[in-house]
Amino acid sequence: MSIQMQSIKREVDALVYKTTRVWDYFDKEIKDIFLRRVAGSFRAYLVHAVVSQEFTASYDPLSNIYVAWKAAWGLPLDFWKQYGTLYRNFEITKTDNGFSVSIAKGVMPYRHKSIFSLPGGKDYPSKKVSVADYGYFMEFGRPATGKFGPQPPRPLFHPALQSFKENRFKKMLANEKARIRKKWND
Repeated sequence: MSIQMQSIKREVDALVYKTTRVWDYFDKEIKDIFLRRVAGSFRAYLVHAVVSQEFTASYDPLSNIYVAWKAAWGLPLDFWKQYGTLYRNFEITKTDNGFSVSIAKGVMPYRHKSIFSLPGGKDYPSKKVSVADYGYFMEFGRPATGKFGPQPPRPLFHPALQSFKENRFKKMLANEKARIRKKWND
């Protein structure tokens, strides 16, 4: 009878040891390193989505007048680019639950006086708009203001997050699960 109990105790000790190793790995690697890696990968994916215009196929220009105005000033017709100001300000922030990717708050475009500035530093006559506010307008749209009509939403974060979760994140998670299994078997 004591031989049988010794065998069970060894198995329980081994289980506790493995569980502790996996938990320690999870606590250090998953909570910070893996989540930071996921946030960094998502930020890179957002930049890629802006540069490649991956989610803009269904977006119509605000108006033909707006397209002509942009063309007259030699401005890109792409969505979300704005001289690269938006994607240069995608930031990774540590939160209580991990990490977040967002547009830096309170940052004003540094190359131009306003996000709507024209080449050569000529400022389009509008109030100053922060990079984050412009990103908000693009993601969610905004109602008509003054002489300008409503701006329809041209989401980037939501479709990018959905695509990221279905593709890149699943691969990252599968790799992480394999690392955890390896820790369990060590």
